[in-house]
Amino acid sequence: MNAFATAMAALIADTNMAEAVTYYAGGAGPGTALRAIRSTSIEQTGLGSIGSLRGKQLVHIQSSDLPNQPKPGDILVIGEMSHGIEAVESDDLRLAWRITLSE
Repeated sequence: MNAFATAMAALIADTNMAEAVTYYAGGAGPGTALRAIRSTSIEQTGLGSIGSLRGKQLVHIQSSDLPNQPKPGDILVIGEMSHGIEAVESDDLRLAWRITLSE
């Protein structure tokens, strides 16, 4: 395991950084229990000072915990809240999925 994979595994295992989530492929069926790191991406819409800021919720899941790429339409449950998956991309080293959750 390389240093980046070791660091990612340590972050996912840290209860201060990551939390329990359940992934449902296709939005149904038996769920897969995982750990994920949640963050927010801020986007500016509009022009300059008349625009507005909008936050998108993101989660990062180790690709080794979820080897098949998640797809839009899949569901992640975090706590009591169910979130649809809007977009998925992998990091350059393919260690984690960066998942954008729908609003």
